[in-house]
Amino acid sequence: MSDGPVAEGPRFKSIIIVTYGRSGSTLLQGILNTIPGFLIRGENYSVTDGLFEAWKCMRRGLRRHDIDSSARPSHPWFGIGDIDPELFEQNMARLVHGMLVPAGDASQVICYGFKEIRYPETKASFTRYLGFLRLIMPDLAFIINTRKLENVAKSGWWAERDSHEVVEELAKREKRFLKYAEAHPDHTFHVQYEDVCGERVRLRAMHDFLGVPYVDAAVDGVLGVVHSNVTAERAKKAVLS
Repeated sequence: MSDGPVAEGPRFKSIIIVTYGRSGSTLLQGILNTIPGFLIRGENYSVTDGLFEAWKCMRRGLRRHDIDSSARPSHPWFGIGDIDPELFEQNMARLVHGMLVPAGDASQVICYGFKEIRYPETKASFTRYLGFLRLIMPDLAFIINTRKLENVAKSGWWAERDSHEVVEELAKREKRFLKYAEAHPDHTFHVQYEDVCGERVRLRAMHDFLGVPYVDAAVDGVLGVVHSNVTAERAKKAVLS
């Protein structure tokens, strides 16, 4: 999180970077963290997916069982009707906020979130999952981060697999991501790794979308630091290749 003056009037109070591995998302995470008042964490092994499963169980229980009958102590689902869905979601929201924002820094953080590469593999589940995240994180924006798939296939662990299979698999993920972005332009923005390291037109547009100023020097500073295992020099070469 930047130590500069806190940004005024960002459009969103939380952000999640939606991506896949080796997309340059750690670099994007670093750029977002230069914005005063922003605290965007790294991956958490999709801990919120577990909350999503719990939320679905809660909703299923309330939907499938006779609430009046379950008020009796002799009923096998005794008490199910006493669950307050809104309170359930509020408690999840507090849990996620407490996980991401240290209590001592809470007054300085105006926008928080994380990046993640693990998402449901079907369009319906993916869409419902993102909808759930918007229930438990305030004014949430999704930043869809992609990279030329041919370059992704040569990077990190992907290089250990057949490149055609990797490209095919990730193309399906991208399609799912971009379909959501197309349907929800009010809270979703797409930026490519190549633009982050290149002309930065979309990167500037992303700042406009978030309602925060773009500062070239801050971005230059991030590009000069190793993120993950990619140096700025290697990033530039990847863009030019």
